[in-house]
Amino acid sequence: MANNQKYKTTPKTQSNKKTYVVLGIALGTLSLAGFGYWYFKGRKGAVIENKDTDLFHNMASNNPPKLTTHTTKPSTVSNQFPLKLNSKGDLVKQLQNELIKKYGNAILPKYGADGFFGKELETALVSKGFSKTVDATEFNKVVALNSSASETPTPSTKNGLSDTVKENINITKNIWLYSSTKNLTKLLEQLKRITTIEEYKAVNDLFKTIRLHGVRQTIVNGTLNSFSDDTSKQLIRQEFTRIGLKYDGDKWTLSGFFKRQIFTRQPTVIRNRYNAQLEVPTNTILGEEQDSINGITTFRTINNEVLTVPTKHIHYV
Repeated sequence: MANNQKYKTTPKTQSNKKTYVVLGIALGTLSLAGFGYWYFKGRKGAVIENKDTDLFHNMASNNPPKLTTHTTKPSTVSNQFPLKLNSKGDLVKQLQNELIKKYGNAILPKYGADGFFGKELETALVSKGFSKTVDATEFNKVVALNSSASETPTPSTKNGLSDTVKENINITKNIWLYSSTKNLTKLLEQLKRITTIEEYKAVNDLFKTIRLHGVRQTIVNGTLNSFSDDTSKQLIRQEFTRIGLKYDGDKWTLSGFFKRQIFTRQPTVIRNRYNAQLEVPTNTILGEEQDSINGITTFRTINNEVLTVPTKHIHYV
């Protein structure tokens, strides 16, 4: 009797288990249905901006989202030497631009100056006798391909450049390099190589022909704008003071530099630093010239306001 009773309870237990399983599935289905009702009710009237990436829209339309894989280039730190395969950043782009400037677009035909050090750039460097790994010295060699001098070489100079011009070119390149890489110690070493106002003017003229952080600027502006902390700026200012530049609390000027008065040779437009503009007629005295870079002259008015004017539209008093 005991055995029969035990035998009869087994199907009942299995039946109960099946009931629980079915009940669980039913509750799960109801829960999902309830969530779906709540979700789609809440979304009713909503605008789907991108149906391709909207998960529930694709599920409802039997159009599951497509998964795409992206091959990314290895992540590396920008603006650090040595530059080598898989490096990326502004220094790599500058390197590529210098090669293109010297040898034409054919030197990097596929990717150009994209800021990534790939096989194309490596092959280009080797083809021109440079190393696959570019340290600061090798970088300077590439930049030197497109350096130009502001002085007329004398017949006695070797290779068309005097030692003074070569020195100025070297200082210019290094000031650009160490400002770009924010290497304060090396930058100060280069500034110390400038000992007089005349030397500063010669190097500054070269410096204004190249771009630092995408724009042409003076050594003063370029170096000070490269560093954000007050300590670095103060050390750089000390070097400018040692050279002989003067600072009035607002601007740097060359010691003994005679500022020329400028006036308009034709109707033109002057602008302030916020790009607000004012039309002025011919023969209007504007103020004292501060600097002229890339076709734009900066001047200071009698009211001490700094403005700009196209250089080709002015004369000097």
